[in-house]
Amino acid sequence: MEVRTCTTFDLMNLELQPTQAHMRDTMTPQYCRDLLAGGDSFCATVDGYPIACIGLIHHWATRKYVWAFLSPSAGRYMLALTRAVAQWLKYHGAGRIETAVDCRNAKDIRWAEHLGFVREGTMRKWTPDGCDVYLYARIGQWP
Repeated sequence: MEVRTCTTFDLMNLELQPTQAHMRDTMTPQYCRDLLAGGDSFCATVDGYPIACIGLIHHWATRKYVWAFLSPSAGRYMLALTRAVAQWLKYHGAGRIETAVDCRNAKDIRWAEHLGFVREGTMRKWTPDGCDVYLYARIGQWP
């Protein structure tokens, strides 16, 4: 697995895991550009093909939102991907980092908790298809 800066092309061509497939229609070129303009991001690739795109949206200096899109093939690389994300989060960890996790997806819930996120509540009708998500956050210390 290799890690590099994420591009609009990566996001547009990432095969989404089944639990994120409902987002495919939302992944327009403009949406992808807007996501990447929000802050730092990276793409994990295998043999040049994206298996995960992860990034931050900076709300202000002490509050960020992390997003992640994974392909079905990411499962084989979850240990390496988890290590990469954990290291990346340490670099961006000062203040508050939020994320939203689909309430129906036990694997993503476990992954968020393994990465140090704590569930804070439920956001109703949050996804484009009207599903609920759990709000998770990580609170980091300033260096």
